[in-house]
Amino acid sequence: MTFKTKIHALLVAAFVTGSANSMAEMVFTGGGWVDASQALQPEVASVVTGGLDAMVPNSYGTSDVAISVVPWTSFRPRTSSGTYSSGPGFNRMCLTGGNAYVYAALPDDIPDGAIVTQLGFYAYDGDATDDFVGQLAAYFADSSNGSNWTYQSLVLTSATSGTPGDTVSGANISLLIDRRQDIDSDSTTEVVSYVLQPFLGSSGNVCVSQARILWKRQVSPPPASATFSDVSTGHPFFQYIEAMAASGITSGCSATNYCPDDPLTRGQMAVFLSKALGLHWPAF
Repeated sequence: MTFKTKIHALLVAAFVTGSANSMAEMVFTGGGWVDASQALQPEVASVVTGGLDAMVPNSYGTSDVAISVVPWTSFRPRTSSGTYSSGPGFNRMCLTGGNAYVYAALPDDIPDGAIVTQLGFYAYDGDATDDFVGQLAAYFADSSNGSNWTYQSLVLTSATSGTPGDTVSGANISLLIDRRQDIDSDSTTEVVSYVLQPFLGSSGNVCVSQARILWKRQVSPPPASATFSDVSTGHPFFQYIEAMAASGITSGCSATNYCPDDPLTRGQMAVFLSKALGLHWPAF
């Protein structure tokens, strides 16, 4: 097997299985990408395959958990009259006046269709009266004219009690991220903004340091009816073929058929990979 063919095979395996594990076998040395077991510097191979490689998150497949982080610098007071400090301590957002909430947007690297499995806030609670509570809310308005701006509370994390100092407030959940949906059931599609909004009070002794979101990719749920006449709703590959068709990766072998049992040519594979990965040449 030639070097180029091996790289090709690894890329195809990573795409088809939805896993980056095959790519973990390759190490970059001064001479280029080589198999870790054949690297000229054994210490490099041992670090990549046995040590640091374990720290690299895999976020390609539906079984891998990805992590998105919102730092304290991204949180802002809810109102313009809100005042804040960065302590007690450092690198925190603590309200000292105004409304009791701070806001930050859900990170854009969490794609539509993802399932959020855990929401956690690194917090500080030094107030005997106010407890830290984290929240994830969906804000939306009428799509036609932007009126009726409102929100729905989707997730509440555990409240801190007493004065635990540095603590974590979290919740294990299963929440679908969908930024275009009929969230208020009025038969129109709204554009949804997902917002993190912790409750801090205004004493300056309840603070947020960071939010951590764990999420997974998923294959789109199957539709009620079939797109192709030769792939019925009961077909074992129905959900996956429909997901590829809905994503524009394939249009089938004819106007009505997908031909699920036909062999795949290298040319057709190139179309699938290029469309699925959005491959392009950079402008510069």
